[in-house]
Amino acid sequence: MDMYLMMYVLNGVLRAPFGMIEPYVALGPAYLGLIYDGDADVDDSFGFNVRAGLDVNVLKWLSVGAEFNFFVDNLKVFFENIGDYFSDKGLQSSLIGISAKIKF
Repeated sequence: MDMYLMMYVLNGVLRAPFGMIEPYVALGPAYLGLIYDGDADVDDSFGFNVRAGLDVNVLKWLSVGAEFNFFVDNLKVFFENIGDYFSDKGLQSSLIGISAKIKF
């Protein structure tokens, strides 16, 4: 059985540009859904996407980076227990990504 995780997000991003290196954090609403063999699961949910990452500017118009993504149902609980999300169990439920970004 094929399973696909779909997450749609709209984030506000706060960057700290330090020349070649740009750490950032992002927060916004998110929709999370599962698709099994082409059929959408009825357990889709809405919540928040919390992201943190680091971009390295390779060229003026190109950066590469890595980031952590968390899908969070309750922001207050997330920030009160943020240490739990960086434990082994918490990291298993996070999405870790590598990105390439073109800047205009």
